[in-house]
Amino acid sequence: MPEQLPKAVADETPAVRLVYKTLEADGSHTQTELADATALTPRTVRDAAATLENVDLISSYNHPSDQRCTVYFLREMCDSSR
Repeated sequence: MPEQLPKAVADETPAVRLVYKTLEADGSHTQTELADATALTPRTVRDAAATLENVDLISSYNHPSDQRCTVYFLREMCDSSR
């Protein structure tokens, strides 16, 4: 696991950095799973994920079996599989 954060994340809030590092360490998660793993509120996770999506570090999709859930993952995971 890389020690340093990307520049786009380094100056963000602790919540954004925590969500990024959790996804980096554990792979994809739903919003609820991220909230449980980080002890952040679902709203904070959603806001942090939106920030990370805006700087193109993560992507998301609707969960295949529950369209109400969003699954977040690092873009580099997707890009490296090509």
